[in-house]
Amino acid sequence: MLRAIRIFRSIFAIGLGTFVGLVGSASKLEAAQTASVPRTIDIHAAIQEHFSYQRDYRSGDFLTRGKVEEALKTLERKTGWQLEAGDRETLLKQTLDDKSFLAQQLSSKLGKQFSRNIQALPLGYDKLDRLSQLPQGRSTIERLVIGPDGHKLLQYMANSPGGHDLSRMLSQDGKGNFEKPTGKIYDEKQLTLALAQLHKSALARQAGAQRTGTGSR
Repeated sequence: MLRAIRIFRSIFAIGLGTFVGLVGSASKLEAAQTASVPRTIDIHAAIQEHFSYQRDYRSGDFLTRGKVEEALKTLERKTGWQLEAGDRETLLKQTLDDKSFLAQQLSSKLGKQFSRNIQALPLGYDKLDRLSQLPQGRSTIERLVIGPDGHKLLQYMANSPGGHDLSRMLSQDGKGNFEKPTGKIYDEKQLTLALAQLHKSALARQAGAQRTGTGSR
């Protein structure tokens, strides 16, 4: 009888410990799931402030993946909004690697000046990116960057009827429509807009999770 009681107590202790562990795990999971996405944050101000401290930076300058990653760290620190892993991955996939062809071309002194001459053009970076993917496109961009008036080709493509015809002709090479955005993030404005959309989506997911949680009780 005493042996049976001791066995029962042991089983009860083990069961209680398991139960406590499960409760603790559930609490941690619930806390993680309900970790609040700040409802009102000034993404524009946080991103703008981050880049204002970057040496020789002007709004509209070409951004690489590494620069975007640094901006995200500042955004998270200043606003308390931690992007979910999937959202972060989605965002970074829209950027160009620091070692990409365009990043290398536009990081030099001449390249930076060239980029500042085209950054305000409609789809300026998009057209340049698509051009880099065409046969002989990279060698063309290299000549444009070092040429004193290389940016005028992009101006022509963006602002003149003949330039639009040229864009449509280049689009036939199968590397994308030169008259449409690529969907990538090239500058601060595009980064801010993409983050605003991700924040909106995160709030919607949070609201949905809260409604589901309330309804299940």
